[in-house]
Amino acid sequence: MDLASRRIVQEYKDKRIPDLAAKVKGYCPEATIELVFDWDTFEGQPAALENLWSIYELPSYALENVCKDALGREAVAEKLHKIVVKNVSSDDQITTTMTGDTLTVSMRCTEGQSGQSGGAGVSDIERVLMDNL
Repeated sequence: MDLASRRIVQEYKDKRIPDLAAKVKGYCPEATIELVFDWDTFEGQPAALENLWSIYELPSYALENVCKDALGREAVAEKLHKIVVKNVSSDDQITTTMTGDTLTVSMRCTEGQSGQSGGAGVSDIERVLMDNL
């Protein structure tokens, strides 16, 4: 990974991901949810890292919708413990899945336009959560 890419990753690790974790905790204070960005999937794709800003918060927006009441917050606290964000290279690899206590959101970050060609939109992520909580 080149220096510019490493700086972007460091910014996410130092500032953006902790801020996002605080936002998620605000939506569901009872939950302990680990946010994991699979940085290996961004290797050699500086455009994906540069566009990540436009879609990295989507899982949190879906969580905000799910956690709008006590039932949603309880379900999230009981069943969701990890969110993994991955970069994929083609549209046919774009997925949102929940396996066990882990929500995995795979987006094509080189597009930077979630809900269009970049990846699942908030409603898609929310639907997966609602179906699995």
